[in-house]
Amino acid sequence: MRAKPPLRTRHWTAISVLLIALIATFAVQAAAPDPSSAQNPDAIESPCFFRTPESLGDQLSVTILPENIEAFQQLLNHEVETARSIEDFFGYTIPRSAKEDFSASFVFESDADTCTVTGKISLSGDWQDHLGIRELGNDEVAVQPSLDVTLDNGIGQFRRFKLFTSGTKTFSGEILASEIFDALGFLAPRNQVVSVNFLGETYDALMQDKISGELLEVRSRQNGPVLETDERIFWGEFGQLGAPTPQRVRNLNKDFVADNGIAGALIAGTALERLQFSFDNDLITELDNSDRWQLSRSFQPMSLYPVLMLAMGGQHGLALHNRSFYYDPGLGVFEPIYYDGNIMLTPEVWWTEDVLDGLRNSTQTDPRLLVDTSALRDKLDSLREELGSRIGHRHDFAWEVFTSSGYKPSDYVDLVIDNILSYLVALSESSSVDFEQQVKEKPTDWPTEEAVYSVVHVPLSDAILSSGSRIPATSCTGINQCEDITLKKSDLPDLLAARHNDREFVEVSVEDTPVVTLLDQRLGLYTIGSVDFERQGNELSFELHDPDARVVFMQSDLSDVMIKVRSTGALMKNPPAEHEINQFGLTGCVEILHSSISNSTIELVGSACEDGVHIASSSGEGVSISVDQALADAIDIDRSALQINEIQVHIAANDCIDFSDSDISVQRANLTNCGDKIVSIGERATVDILLVEGSGNFGLISKDLAQLKVGIANINTDSRCTDTYQKKEIFGPGNLAVGQLNCSGASPITP
Repeated sequence: MRAKPPLRTRHWTAISVLLIALIATFAVQAAAPDPSSAQNPDAIESPCFFRTPESLGDQLSVTILPENIEAFQQLLNHEVETARSIEDFFGYTIPRSAKEDFSASFVFESDADTCTVTGKISLSGDWQDHLGIRELGNDEVAVQPSLDVTLDNGIGQFRRFKLFTSGTKTFSGEILASEIFDALGFLAPRNQVVSVNFLGETYDALMQDKISGELLEVRSRQNGPVLETDERIFWGEFGQLGAPTPQRVRNLNKDFVADNGIAGALIAGTALERLQFSFDNDLITELDNSDRWQLSRSFQPMSLYPVLMLAMGGQHGLALHNRSFYYDPGLGVFEPIYYDGNIMLTPEVWWTEDVLDGLRNSTQTDPRLLVDTSALRDKLDSLREELGSRIGHRHDFAWEVFTSSGYKPSDYVDLVIDNILSYLVALSESSSVDFEQQVKEKPTDWPTEEAVYSVVHVPLSDAILSSGSRIPATSCTGINQCEDITLKKSDLPDLLAARHNDREFVEVSVEDTPVVTLLDQRLGLYTIGSVDFERQGNELSFELHDPDARVVFMQSDLSDVMIKVRSTGALMKNPPAEHEINQFGLTGCVEILHSSISNSTIELVGSACEDGVHIASSSGEGVSISVDQALADAIDIDRSALQINEIQVHIAANDCIDFSDSDISVQRANLTNCGDKIVSIGERATVDILLVEGSGNFGLISKDLAQLKVGIANINTDSRCTDTYQKKEIFGPGNLAVGQLNCSGASPITP
């Protein structure tokens, strides 16, 4: 598992001290203006002031009011009556037809603050325990259902989430397990116990992120496909429970495909095809490896995840129909997503030697016995204090711990970690010499009902993609129902972004792709497409000969180097489409990813990419960057921690600099002829700029909970000098402080 950069943890430098002094003396504070009055069309209005998870408070309640109460009540009553009429618990699952969306309003209350938003609800879950049926006697029942919720406006960075009714999950176990997975670097949803008032009933529910693209954003991941095995084939829609059924995967993050056109469709298709193949051939753990980069990964999530799940007693979450995955489009690797583990963590040991004996004595030794867990154990042991602090003060966790066990939360967490570690140690001492890869039995009887899936194979060559001609393909439904179809290349994103005639298009292969060339393994230096390279000492020079060419530094240690890139003829290309990525998930002509960079310079002349220079998930200091002539953004930095000496940009068709979800300090920025924003900060970034000079359409922009502090700004703008607003539903407006503002444009700030 790659290490995350230490966001928001570095100490203030002397520059920052001077910045504080400037702001304290001359500060001009920009609070969030009314978004409706903002000239920037990206601004949205949000009626809720619960902007962050912290603002939700320890004790949150929500009253849910469906617009059509009678219709929802009728649907719910029907499902309850049906469930109660079946004696066998496993004889009934909530059908898809019962999961109709209903418009509703939501009144959230926390610490005497109230916020009302609108959205949609539907019944959630599979088994009848999600209906929350409570027998009251005399044939009377109370109903407290689990719900799927989608809000029109986010609250505390929750927008798409589930409300699990009590009895479906152990709340304290789910909270602690998710925090452990997140602290270890795995993807896991956030959880909060909420008091729900719904249809005359008041009950506790666990508010948990849905596995979606928004979870990626909250957890600081690049947007990409989110995949799961499709439970629908188990619960009666497409087959019979207990009958042999195929494992089929689908993409839940439809927005990723829809927003990224052909490239998004190709990435999603590649992810689906690789995951499907791994399921069919029992090769899931091999998805730790990238198909394009020689990654050094000492912490491999796909191999370690099942071992950690077993150590937590999470066998339920290892069932294939409960598995969820994220595909990183830039790295080309999968990450497991913790979901539905049905974990109940207690201070008492929940595993015994019999569990390990079952693995040791199996006819074919379980491969999990051979996984090296030493790095995982060391990291988990070092997280004791952090985990105790994370949740020890939480009312929704501490209350249950105190009432159910009498333990102090910190002692409770410490003993749980002891139990997990003891299992991992015992597991590591149980390795066997007679290991043989288990062979998965193929299903003998696939579902025969109509429209289970369509598997579409689309060979896409460069010639076809450039011609716009119709592409032949084969579509197979179920097992024996096939038909010939044709589609245009422009149709491909729609086919993968949404269901098409009740079919899931799950496989796309590309025959001709730009060549990825490894130039220097020590530097982690790659090129894509037609690139000339020359090295003289620590000076690396590149010429890009086609508009799709890239220079990529992956997991590199760049110290005291000069990177000079020139794109010959790049400016002859039309400007890239908004959010344009290539089929490798890259946006920059120069990409620095998962790297460290210090005392180095990057110079780029000519950019036909979405970003001229793109730095992501990296850290460093003493960096200088210059970009001359960019057809879109000049410099884009995501999920990084950097101290930058100087930035120079001359002509950018869009933003000159765009920083998101990062911790960055800049001594001096000279940014001229910015087609859109001179400085754009977003998505919880913390950015300090001592001096910025430049010109553009908009000046200094802070959005989506970002914090921008500028010492001196000498800028010329066509419209607003400064602006703070909210762009994305799950965030809130940004904050901006300027020590000395000299601006010729129209500004809401009066120095």
